[in-house]
Amino acid sequence: MDSSDFSTLIGRLEREAQELPRLHAAKVAAVAALGYAPPAALASLGVICGFSFLHSLFFAEDASPLALFGLLTAVGALAAMIRALWIPGEAPDGVQIDAEDAPELFALLRAAETLNGVRVDSVRINAEFVVSLRQIPRWSVFGGWRNHLQIGLPLLATLSVDEFVALLAHEMGHSRMRDQQFSAWIYRQRIAWSALHAKFTRPTGPIERLLARFYGWCIPYFCAYCFALARAHEYAADHVAAAVTDPQVLGDALIKAELAGRFLAEVFWPSLYAQVDKTPETPRRPYKLMQRALQAGHKAWTRQEWLAQALNKYANHIDPHPSLAERLAALEVDAAPPTYDPGNAAFSLLGPSAETLLSHWDDAWRKQHAAKWRDRHRELQEARWKLAEYERCDESSLGPDDLWIKANLLLNVNRNADAIETLRALAMRQGSHGKAHMLLGELLLARGDERGLQHLIAAAGQDAALIPSAGELGYSYLVKRGRKQEALRFWRQVSPAAAVGGSR
Repeated sequence: MDSSDFSTLIGRLEREAQELPRLHAAKVAAVAALGYAPPAALASLGVICGFSFLHSLFFAEDASPLALFGLLTAVGALAAMIRALWIPGEAPDGVQIDAEDAPELFALLRAAETLNGVRVDSVRINAEFVVSLRQIPRWSVFGGWRNHLQIGLPLLATLSVDEFVALLAHEMGHSRMRDQQFSAWIYRQRIAWSALHAKFTRPTGPIERLLARFYGWCIPYFCAYCFALARAHEYAADHVAAAVTDPQVLGDALIKAELAGRFLAEVFWPSLYAQVDKTPETPRRPYKLMQRALQAGHKAWTRQEWLAQALNKYANHIDPHPSLAERLAALEVDAAPPTYDPGNAAFSLLGPSAETLLSHWDDAWRKQHAAKWRDRHRELQEARWKLAEYERCDESSLGPDDLWIKANLLLNVNRNADAIETLRALAMRQGSHGKAHMLLGELLLARGDERGLQHLIAAAGQDAALIPSAGELGYSYLVKRGRKQEALRFWRQVSPAAAVGGSR
């Protein structure tokens, strides 16, 4: 099932969930049960053969060798299948801490556990922009769930204590909803089956390859069928969190997380990585710098313009989380630019462990990036030298291969506007330049220039191998802007374009 078929199926099933909720829930349960059909069938065969063997042993003259053979075969095949279906229930990455490390945080967690009726089995601090209660099965797809709380240092540096508590209540809300036990069970099943689907992308052995064919077909359909329930589950978790904290505080936390997350992704990290052009040595304290950047740049990331853009974003068609605007509307709270007070940041909950954790992740980041940083610095110096050689020549005197190399060198040193002009010059040349059209289309769409769609069509028309990537890129661009019908027309337009392009 490709992304277009998956998106179309989700749209149809969301309408069904609204119009016929009970029928849709029954279908979801049936598709979920289908995943257990292979082991259930073998278990049933084993029971039947075992009963037949025992019956023949006690009530017939001779024990049935056929029944014994069937029993042993079923048990062996079931054991092999369970091994194939087993996914390791490993705790998420991060530094595990306890109450002695952060007494204020754990006092807050114990109060939240009592209030929400949810037990947290471990707490881990990582360097991601996240607070997540990861439910991980001890017995693979067969259950035995444990709750592992992941908390990211960047999020703690962004949110106030009350806002952090509100997001924590949302995470606990996924497990707390006793009136939505079926929805909570489906939520957990999505986690388990998604992990199994990832495992079967690289099957080992004949049994895993056989199961990969079945589950490769089954699991995407299960994810599509439970998508509407998963999205409803997100709304329900928001309402649980709002009930135990405060709707406006939860809304403020959602807004702040959206805007600060964008600031870190689009401003802080690119600015940090841009230093690779100046020095072969990595920055020493990136996460310490992040705290200062959030404070120094808070007027930039809390401005009304960014909030308006965030509210106009549509939900991802494969992500069960609703859009920010939809979540705020469901909470019935006002959307206003957030306030930021570093003195009240939830980072203070880490107490005496805060600096130790910061140093740990600063060191880990440097170790992870040091070699690549030096290689990138050397690569940029070489690219600038090669570009200087190309720029001594007039572009009209360069051949197609040289123009392609020059465009990629320009991209390598972040001169995207110049790369676009070079790719335009190449695309206008006589001959087939599918890769140039593809790259030009991608760059133009990244800037919001929809002339990139025509270049994607041209790329697919000149090189059939580019059809999937060109179609996916244009389709996703239009869907994210709420233009589903245009996206479908574009998808249909790309495929026949290659058929007449003569490049098959």
